[in-house]
Amino acid sequence: MGGRCRSRDGWLRGGPVFATAEDAGAEDTPTSEDFSGTNVQEEGVDEADTVKTSGDFIYKVGEIRGGEREADGSLEDCAYRLSVVEDTADGLRLVASVDLEPLATTPEAMFVHGDVLLLYGSAELDYEDEDEEDDAPYWCRGGSEAATVALAFDVSDREHPVLLRRQIFEGRYVTARKVGDFAYLVASKSAWYAAPRASVPFYRDETFDDGFAIDVDDGGSYAEAAGAAGDAVAVCACGDVQYVTAVKTALDDFTVVVAVDVSDVAAAKSTPSTKTVLANRAADSAVYCSKENLYLAQTEWAEGDGATYYRTAIVRLALDGADAVSYTHLTLPTKA
Repeated sequence: MGGRCRSRDGWLRGGPVFATAEDAGAEDTPTSEDFSGTNVQEEGVDEADTVKTSGDFIYKVGEIRGGEREADGSLEDCAYRLSVVEDTADGLRLVASVDLEPLATTPEAMFVHGDVLLLYGSAELDYEDEDEEDDAPYWCRGGSEAATVALAFDVSDREHPVLLRRQIFEGRYVTARKVGDFAYLVASKSAWYAAPRASVPFYRDETFDDGFAIDVDDGGSYAEAAGAAGDAVAVCACGDVQYVTAVKTALDDFTVVVAVDVSDVAAAKSTPSTKTVLANRAADSAVYCSKENLYLAQTEWAEGDGATYYRTAIVRLALDGADAVSYTHLTLPTKA
């Protein structure tokens, strides 16, 4: 579930929604470098954002409202869309609009790298657990899981964005950075020990040879287009989880760092993403990235000498293209 902000009825229309690869058979558009990028903490490191530019084109993702005003002054219609706007001598012109509701994606942020647009969003996964334990605590029931969605688009034809790939990762979106040709997603997942599905995070990888061109108004569905993708699989074996702090009892949380190759359209569509899984959960907004390293803050509750307290581990991961390897950490007696 995702992609809806208020009403499911009366979605705003206008502009092309999804194109097939055949519709977007234009030549690659060369990118210009005479424009400013996103304001960043570190030169050479791009931060995911809701607005990006490639020079003459502006990409905006977020909530769009319209329709009649209700008694409280709010607009009745609401949808999440990816909009592409051309900056011309005569002013701004909307050239494409992608409805994210069929993809069940609530947008968070994105990158634009040449002809590739990588959009991150949030969703809620619903599972039907036949073996759910009747005596499981109430907070472990219901079969739902927070997830992060990564949508890769071919925007070589700015007027017809083509969805190439959709990856779904169990875990809540924390942040994302891009260094060179690789985008790094940070997501966190809680896994209650008593829950029937407690395990390392799972993911699902779907590609679309002809773009996502399902007409939902004509009875089509996302499941129809993605049905051939197969089942979700574990991001790693249990033995591949990296333990950066002392874990003495139950393991409750995971941090997943996902590296996606966005060097070109072919890579964004077919190159396997690399997943690094750390024990414990990354703290929100406590992330720093240089061109060589990604730094995460992980806070854990600890107990010792008859007292309870928080401690924070600063974790450094070396970035080398598709690899993000944890090789050092520093523990502090405080909360991030």
